Amino acid sequence: MDDLVDYNYFNGAVLVSYKGDVLIKEGCGSSSFQYDIPNNPSTKFRIGSLTKAFTAMAILKLHQQGSLDIENYFNRTLNNQ
Repeated sequence: MDDLVDYNYFNGAVLVSYKGDVLIKEGCGSSSFQYDIPNNPSTKFRIGSLTKAFTAMAILKLHQQGSLDIENYFNRTLNNQ
């Protein structure tokens, strides 16, 4: 990871565990180049819209397996009484 960080190919956090034991837990690179703030294991990262593509892929995978019918819809009526 150090080589990737040195060439600015990676900025993030690394967690390696084995059978429940944490072997490596560290931040790599910068969380802010502007203010020269390094990443650490508890740095919060903005993921933007990354989860949308992951969710779409998961839905299509479930559909392919026959576990989910994408032609069905969910409709919830709220009763304000």
